[in-house]
Amino acid sequence: MKRLLTITLSLLALSTIASAQVVRSGVVRRTTNRVQVEEKTTPEESVASGAVYQHEIGTYTHSVSAVFGWDDYGDELGGVDYTVQYRFSPLLSAGGGIWAGWWWPFGIMSLHHFGFEPRVNIRIHPLAESHPNSPFQPYASLNLGTLLPPFEIDGGNYGYGVDSWAILTGEIGCDWYHKGRTLFASININSFHEYEWEEGEYSYNNDWDILSLMFKIGVRF
Repeated sequence: MKRLLTITLSLLALSTIASAQVVRSGVVRRTTNRVQVEEKTTPEESVASGAVYQHEIGTYTHSVSAVFGWDDYGDELGGVDYTVQYRFSPLLSAGGGIWAGWWWPFGIMSLHHFGFEPRVNIRIHPLAESHPNSPFQPYASLNLGTLLPPFEIDGGNYGYGVDSWAILTGEIGCDWYHKGRTLFASININSFHEYEWEEGEYSYNNDWDILSLMFKIGVRF
């Protein structure tokens, strides 16, 4: 009887110790998991959690758009644009690309002023943090590009062309996050410097700035 009691008490002690160890291990694991989750959560992820643009943070997006517009001389312009954009945070992104089409500053005369403008941009998304769940996300960009080829005619005693090698373009637009797609539209404004001169009996030298208004409509993916 004494031996049976001793064995029973020993088994109860071992069972209690084992149960306590299991509980302690579970607490440690839960505590460890909680700490790991907290360490992996960045401020950007906290802000972007559930945001319509959260898939863009820390990655590249591509956009294709149609470009059309006019300058203040009444000349029409049009073409297509391709841009790669990297989003550093909810508020800031930057990118680069090229648009090609018909525009007076482009200088391939045989193709009716067809050319290219490679350019880079920096972009601000002003309402991304205050309205992260809104499907409409406005943005403002500053683009810096160059004309390829530049338009210039030099006929000895006569010259005519565009003196703006670098084009600075301001852009205001809005992204629309709709059913898994991102559509956008924007207004672009810039100006370029044009000149004309002639030597001889009726020599003259003129130059002036021309303002251009462009519209872009496209899709980002």
